[in-house]
Amino acid sequence: MLEKKGGIQTVAFDVLVVNVKAQVGYYNGVDLGINLISAKASVFDISLGVGLSTGFGIMSNSIDFKIAGTGLIIGQRIGFSAFGSEFAIDFGRCLVM
Repeated sequence: MLEKKGGIQTVAFDVLVVNVKAQVGYYNGVDLGINLISAKASVFDISLGVGLSTGFGIMSNSIDFKIAGTGLIIGQRIGFSAFGSEFAIDFGRCLVM
C-alpha cells in the first residue's frame, strides 16, 4: 500500500496590492508597482502585475538583481521577473521526508 505524504500545506494570496518602498542594507533598491494577484503555494511564489522595481543585493538567502521590474533571483530562491510580474521557487520551503 502506498501513502502519499507532503503536498501543499498552505496557500496565501493577496489581490490588488500597491507597493511603494525603498530598502538599504544587504539589499538596496526601490519598489514601485501594482500587483493584481500575489500568491504563495508550497514552494512556488507568483505575482502578476506591473512594476518598476530596481535593486540588487542579498534577500531571502538569494542574490536578487532587478532593473525596471525585470531581473533574476539566484540562490535559495530561483526565479525571474519581467516588468513587475514574478515567478520563483523557494527551496527553503521544501519538505524533505
